[in-house]
Amino acid sequence: MEGNRYLDFKLPDTISLKDSIKGYIVYKSKFDTIKKTSKTTHFVDLYFANTDKLSKDFSEFQTKKSDTFARIHDSLFVIYGIKFNKRGNHSLEGYIKDYLYEEVSPDSVRFRTIEDHILYEIYVK
Repeated sequence: MEGNRYLDFKLPDTISLKDSIKGYIVYKSKFDTIKKTSKTTHFVDLYFANTDKLSKDFSEFQTKKSDTFARIHDSLFVIYGIKFNKRGNHSLEGYIKDYLYEEVSPDSVRFRTIEDHILYEIYVK
């Protein structure tokens, strides 16, 4: 666990032209260690885009066409359906948005979030 997260890419580093990426990403956050109650909601989204230029922040990233994946089985993002139309090196840029809502009292909710900027390099042959 590094800082806020543990991240492990189980994706191919090379694919053929017109094939799509199939694999998964293991993600664990520091929110996973918090004891959850019926008044706690925790969810995580991953936004991925094929990009030529890295975004400086999430608002700039949102202007790119991206795919959205939700975390399943407590730690996995299943990745599928991302295709490339050109050979060569490609960068998949992404953001993980990790949200935790806790009802502190009937009139109060605590909201916490972790945002991680990620990058995955892939070669298309």
